[in-house]
Amino acid sequence: MRRPREGYTPGTGSEPTDGVTTHTAALPYTAEAARDARNQLGRLLDGRCSLPIIQTASLLTSELATNAVLHGAPPLHLHARIADAIIRVEVHDGSASTSPARRKAHATDQGGRGLAIIEALASRWGTEPTAGGKFVWFELFDESQFSR
Repeated sequence: MRRPREGYTPGTGSEPTDGVTTHTAALPYTAEAARDARNQLGRLLDGRCSLPIIQTASLLTSELATNAVLHGAPPLHLHARIADAIIRVEVHDGSASTSPARRKAHATDQGGRGLAIIEALASRWGTEPTAGGKFVWFELFDESQFSR
């Protein structure tokens, strides 16, 4: 998968090119970021993937956006890419100093499970520093789940 170039500045919109569809948009640095990211991704994947893949990608996208608001810094951007049987979702934020760290949540904790969910459901995930912060990403790969 290609990563954004150094100094990458997201635009807006969805751009299909040679069987690859990308979508990039700003997200609010508010509690609505997760909802907005989930809704944008759902519209992008609708008709291109099966419902289980859409639901999993939406859940994981919500987790990335929530973590960016809670532990990152503005500005926030969503970047999604569909190519072949791979969905890649990135949430960019302006904080280079806060890399995701998985922690063990206790039964009564209200948070702390996001990265465990991402690890359990994503085919791959990671984090990359950028000149203006970082992005956290996941990929889903399951050719049998994609509509033909």
